[in-house]
Amino acid sequence: MLGNLLENDYELIYASNGVEAIEQVKNNKDTLSLVLLDLIMPGMNGLEVLKQIKNDSVLKNLPVIVLTSDRESEVESLNIGASDFIPKPYPQHSVITARINRTIELSEDRMIINSTECDPLTELFNRKMPVERRFDRANMACDAVKNAISGNIGIYNSAIHEKELFDEQLIEDFRKAIEENQFKV
Repeated sequence: MLGNLLENDYELIYASNGVEAIEQVKNNKDTLSLVLLDLIMPGMNGLEVLKQIKNDSVLKNLPVIVLTSDRESEVESLNIGASDFIPKPYPQHSVITARINRTIELSEDRMIINSTECDPLTELFNRKMPVERRFDRANMACDAVKNAISGNIGIYNSAIHEKELFDEQLIEDFRKAIEENQFKV
């Protein structure tokens, strides 16, 4: 069903079970942009496939979006290393393609930054690149992510935080004063 929605926009590779999925990923690692992984598969389940991908030094940076109707597996999948989670029944087509496109874009941005900052053989920071330039690249990546988000996820305001802490302390002190009979009526 999902394949029918995506076949016009992407070149798709299918696997019928977990073992075949690992083989397909390894055989196509140089051309894959993303893995859409169903957790419920015969043989090896999707969580095991995800663990193998994320524990493989060559495959670990390949983004994986998990697909399942099992909501309990969402956090576990993300903790193992999934980039995103799409629940079943699937949301509308535009939501799925937006998530896929965004995940691929973020992965490609990360690869570009890593390729300029790290030595490809040792994966150590390139000493030739000045620290200021590294920060500039990191800021550019952050701006790209921030600009892609349509609305604010959250804003930290220290004044509001301090007021909330003061209010909590005031309430706590007031309760203590009442318990100690510091007020006379």
